Amino acid sequence: MKNIADLEEDGVIPRYYNANNKNDIVTALEDISSTFKRTIQQATLYDETGFNVSPFGAGRSADIQFYHLDPGENGMKYQEPEIWDEERHGQAPPEVVATPTTYVGRENQAYKFSPISLGEGEMVRIKYQVKLDAGAQDGNFYTVNNMAYIQNLEDYENDITTGRMYFPSPSIRYEHKGRNFQVSKKGQNGEPLAGVEFALYDQNPESGEAEPIETSKTTTDGIAIFETKMPILGDETGAVSDIFWIREIAGPPRYQLVDETYQCQIKKYAANEDEMLGHYELVDEYTSGSRVGGPEGKDPNSYYEGEYHKLSVVQEPNIEGTEYDELYVKLEMRNEFKPIHMNINKLIEGSNMPINGAEFELYETDGNGLEIGYPVAKGLSGVNEVEEEKGRLTFYSVDEDGKYVIVDGEKVIHPIGEPDSFVYKDSEETTNYAEYKIIESQNPEGFKEPDENDTWILRLYDNAIGTIQLKQTGEENWQYLTYTTDEEDRLWVAFTAYNTFDYREIRVRKLDHESHTLDGAGFDIRKVGDSSFPLYRAYTGNPLEPEESKRLPGIGYFYSRAVGVEKYVDLNYDQPLHLSIGEYEVSESVAPNGYRLSDQVFQFALNEEGKFIIEDTVIEDENAPLPEGYEIIDGVLQVTLEDELAPIDLELLKIDSMNSRRLEGAEFSIEKQNSAGEYEIIEGGLAPDPNDSSLFNASDLLEGVYRIKEVKSPDSYRKLPGYFILEISYREEPDIENDRVVPGKEAGTLKVEISYYPNEEAETPDLQQELEYELLETNRIRLQLSVGNDPENPLPATGGSGRLFYILLAAFFMALAGAAYGLFVRQSKKEGAR
Repeated sequence: MKNIADLEEDGVIPRYYNANNKNDIVTALEDISSTFKRTIQQATLYDETGFNVSPFGAGRSADIQFYHLDPGENGMKYQEPEIWDEERHGQAPPEVVATPTTYVGRENQAYKFSPISLGEGEMVRIKYQVKLDAGAQDGNFYTVNNMAYIQNLEDYENDITTGRMYFPSPSIRYEHKGRNFQVSKKGQNGEPLAGVEFALYDQNPESGEAEPIETSKTTTDGIAIFETKMPILGDETGAVSDIFWIREIAGPPRYQLVDETYQCQIKKYAANEDEMLGHYELVDEYTSGSRVGGPEGKDPNSYYEGEYHKLSVVQEPNIEGTEYDELYVKLEMRNEFKPIHMNINKLIEGSNMPINGAEFELYETDGNGLEIGYPVAKGLSGVNEVEEEKGRLTFYSVDEDGKYVIVDGEKVIHPIGEPDSFVYKDSEETTNYAEYKIIESQNPEGFKEPDENDTWILRLYDNAIGTIQLKQTGEENWQYLTYTTDEEDRLWVAFTAYNTFDYREIRVRKLDHESHTLDGAGFDIRKVGDSSFPLYRAYTGNPLEPEESKRLPGIGYFYSRAVGVEKYVDLNYDQPLHLSIGEYEVSESVAPNGYRLSDQVFQFALNEEGKFIIEDTVIEDENAPLPEGYEIIDGVLQVTLEDELAPIDLELLKIDSMNSRRLEGAEFSIEKQNSAGEYEIIEGGLAPDPNDSSLFNASDLLEGVYRIKEVKSPDSYRKLPGYFILEISYREEPDIENDRVVPGKEAGTLKVEISYYPNEEAETPDLQQELEYELLETNRIRLQLSVGNDPENPLPATGGSGRLFYILLAAFFMALAGAAYGLFVRQSKKEGAR
């Protein structure tokens, strides 16, 4: 401590006293004052402030208070000073007046206090406030008093400097109390939010190289306090802080972080003449957000705000107004809930088996469970974000037309519970909620169709824990859902919905040799290893099919069957086949007339989830190509069989028209009509059987018109005049009787007609008849025709129209009577319609 009035012996250098502790200071002061009078009379206290210090209020705010010191005890000279009380201490010393003044070379004001008269045990305390000038707010120490002394009136008036008692001059500096960052964080519902971590930077973190200088996490009151101070130092140009940046780096998983970095800079504005304290404001150029408040530098209550934040300076002075009790930068932020994303796991009722093919729709509601407008999202089980996990459905956004929203070639996972969707009030919970309705719109093939109970209400609350509830229609209690977080920090909830396996269907399809649909084929189905499985049959193009939508050319559906009943009528149409889990075989049991009976067997199975298994492969994608002969159309398994025409053989038997005795020695020719309408001989066409010369065979006849003539008659028999026309064709239309298709005469089936022309000139046949035929076990069709001849000298006839016509007529009917009819099923097959 330097005593500027006490000089060394050279009279120039001030004397210094050791002031390391209180006792040294007291000793020094006593030593300094020992040369002065003990009584102060009409004294003046003069104080010049330092070069960088100004008195507050231009020297008009001094506080002067008298004290009395009673004699002390136990070695103490005086007791603790007490404010002067005239009742106890008598008349107070004369009033002291504070007079502001100036001194040469300085515009700063000084103080004079006078008159001061004090005796033994009397004390006056003079207190006034000073402030550092703007240019001294750089953190360095500055002397408060340039010179301060007290001098009795006589010496003061005569300017006797040796009569001054100088006071030690303290130094002060600008302290940075507070001026740190505090974050106030609120959640979706406006309540304090704990667990959000912030990082403070002294460089812009978006530059990519900045590291946090400090991190802090909000506590239960939603407050995060940083210890880092924000120095506000300056010179005559003003006092500003460095620029600081702050951003969220972590938080509760239910909340989405604000992906923004906020920056700010603080500036201190000096107090006006009548103000004790200056104020602080954020610097517009370097603070995030838009300014709200008065002109910059004039409004301590100004702040900056953006979509998610508000930045301000909290500056609360103490009661005396001499300093700030609270002084910090406050960042207020509100975090919103992350939207959730939803999966549905679709399982078979009573098992853990996942199933694909169920479609769900997501609707927004009116808050009371009633869906509004069109679906905002939909999904199909088996189509999801987890590598197409079986049975799992993810909701994807759709437009007003129900089409998936595509962005960059990808479907958009639908966000559920956006921050602005919490618009409904729960009066019991005193919180808001968002509500959605989930509807199963399509069942997987083979499973029961959705009903009114296959709907769910989903609610998301904006309370502190973000409650998520789900309730299925018909249920009383809510189910609480918990979320999980994926690698991309997205939130997912899921629930399980069940479908009851009902049945699958199968149908058969028959094609002819030219790949045209073919009616009249019968198919049987059996369940492998189940001897109790009923008899079921399907007829292609079934004219009695009760459902018009199923009455299709070449298509047949299975119904239970009664044995021994006419074709088509043998089916019980109120008992359709519903496939259950198991293995099945389908085979042809009735070939359309004119076709081979196929030995192909279609094999397939149905698993527990209602999926078809073909050739040991579970069919996951029912729209994908399947093995030849198999196809799934609208969920129905269709097996297709292409039939081959059965080869046609003709057997002609020569007999006596009178007694049906076989005759030998005849010869026949057979010709086939060409495209020009002319007949061409078929060499060796009707060759005699090597084992029976009365029998003639023509093999592998094809569709067309044939002419048959007797070239040579047996000995002693007349040659048959005229010729036969044999026409082989396949029906373009079915034969109808009594408004019903005649069994065996469906469209596409074989038709054989025989006509007899009595001579070459005849334009129309005398007789014409459809010839019936037989399918042999060799899968060949046999036509049988017997031709009778009259003896050369028959017995005369009596009456009638003459012998010749009678003979011909008899011969023709003999031929027709000899033609055997029948379509027989091979013994290895079940008996078919005849």
